[in-house]
Amino acid sequence: MPRDYRKGISQAEAFAMLEQAAAGGLRCPVSRTGGLTSQLTSGLARAGKIRIDVYPHNWRVVTILTGQHAGKTTAPPPNSKWRPYLTIQKETPPRAQPPRISP
Repeated sequence: MPRDYRKGISQAEAFAMLEQAAAGGLRCPVSRTGGLTSQLTSGLARAGKIRIDVYPHNWRVVTILTGQHAGKTTAPPPNSKWRPYLTIQKETPPRAQPPRISP
């Protein structure tokens, strides 16, 4: 388990973490960094606060859509030829979860 892993951060804390990364032009934090989860980031995207572009090798670029850092993005992917294969934003429907099979 990473040292900076924390359980149960709020959406406000997750947004602040992403906003700080975008303001500094840093790479988007990966899941479980400081308690950040894909559910939190997806929730922020569907709330219209951020847009997430997913590139090959799961490189993510977050664009801040609200607040003092609106328009800023996290670091671009290392290969300028990569194009996003998925964008998660307010209009994106949630992905269907496969049914669980009990043992």
